Amino acid sequence: MRDILNNTEAGPILVYNQEDECTQMRELARAFPDLAPALHAAIDRVVDLGPITCVNYYHPDMRGSCSLNAVLPTIDPKFSYDEMAVADSVMAQEAFFEMMQTETTPRRHEQLRQALLDYCALNTFAMVRLTQFFMEHQHASR
Repeated sequence: MRDILNNTEAGPILVYNQEDECTQMRELARAFPDLAPALHAAIDRVVDLGPITCVNYYHPDMRGSCSLNAVLPTIDPKFSYDEMAVADSVMAQEAFFEMMQTETTPRRHEQLRQALLDYCALNTFAMVRLTQFFMEHQHASR
């Protein structure tokens, strides 16, 4: 983990599902050719914390799941997806699809937008918190 985080030239982009994230960046590169070089460079920097977590961490409250929704509350109980309007990736896709519909009212559009921003913010925080957790425990095990 330390080697990954010490890349000072172009640091890592931490994700929890590399396949999905990179697929979306490739789609964006096709849709916006002017951004393709930067997107492809970003893809090369992606580090997937999912497999690292599944191999190196387990808590009984995860109940056999390595999903970020199951892991985050076990490493930091103050944070959970349970009470969120958008609480997982399927709900995020559904919310985005609803936002794009012409019959979606401006009020509903803004509700969905905020719910997606909240979900993305927690996911981003989860990457930071998960990295901190592994760094703390890496030092403790030495």
